[in-house]
Amino acid sequence: MKSLVEEARCLAKSGVRELSIIAQDTTDYGVDLYGRPALARLLARLARVEGVRWMRLLYTHPAHWSEETINAFGANTKLCKYADVPIQHVSDKILSLMKRRISSRALVGVLEKMRDRIPGLSLRTTVMIGFPGEGEREFLELLGFVKYFRFDHLGAFVYSREENTRAALLPNQVPEKVKQERLSRIMEVQQEISRQKNSSLVGERLTVLVDSVEDGGRRGVARTEWQAPEVDGVVHLRGEGLRPGQFLKATVMDFDEYDLFGQVLQ
Repeated sequence: MKSLVEEARCLAKSGVRELSIIAQDTTDYGVDLYGRPALARLLARLARVEGVRWMRLLYTHPAHWSEETINAFGANTKLCKYADVPIQHVSDKILSLMKRRISSRALVGVLEKMRDRIPGLSLRTTVMIGFPGEGEREFLELLGFVKYFRFDHLGAFVYSREENTRAALLPNQVPEKVKQERLSRIMEVQQEISRQKNSSLVGERLTVLVDSVEDGGRRGVARTEWQAPEVDGVVHLRGEGLRPGQFLKATVMDFDEYDLFGQVLQ
C-alpha cells in the first residue's frame, strides 16, 4: 500500500488529476498481502494525496464486492460514482461453465444493492457472447437482463476458442455466425439504452475533465466522472482557452449513442 500511495504522489506532482485503480480483480486487493481485502483502506489513503481530484474503480469482480467497498463511495468524495463490474453472463448454466463462482441470483443482488446504496452510480459491465454451451435460451436470459438492468456502459465480446484451454474442449461450441448475430442483437439493445440515457442529460450542467484540445483551445475532448478513459464515450466541448487537465462546468447541448456535446459555461 505504501508503494501505491507513493506512486500516486509522484503522478500527482507530474500533473495527473485522475487515478484509475486497476487490477485483475480490484475488489480482492490486499488478500495476498494482508490476509483480507484492503481496497477501502487503500482508497482512503489515496484520497489524501494532494492534487488528485478523481479516483475510478475498474475491473471489479461481482462476487467480491464488500460492505466496506460500497461504504467507501459515501465516505470518499474523490471516488467517482462509477464502477466497472464485468458480469460476463447471467445464466447460471454459463456462469458455472465459466467458473465465475457466483450465481445469477447473487450477481443480480449485488448489482441492485450497489445501485440502491450508491446514489448516482454509473455502472459499466462486460459480457461474453457464444461461450460453449450457450444456446438461444441462455442468450435470451442475458439479453433480457441487459434490457431490464440498463447498464450505463456495456462492452460485448464473442468467445474465441483458444487452443489448450479448458473451454476449448467443452462440447456444444457455438458457430461463429451465431455468435456474431447474437453480438449484434446485444449491441443494438445497448445502443438504444445509451441513447436514451444520453438524451436525458441534455440541458444538464456537468463537471468535466478536459483530456485534449484543438483549434487553439476552442474545442476539446473531455469526460464526466461517469466516463472512464478509452473505454466509454466522451464529451465534445466548445469553449475558450481550454487546456488539458482542467475541471470545468459545461452544459450538455446534444448527444449521440455514446457521446455528449457540451458548451463550457463562462
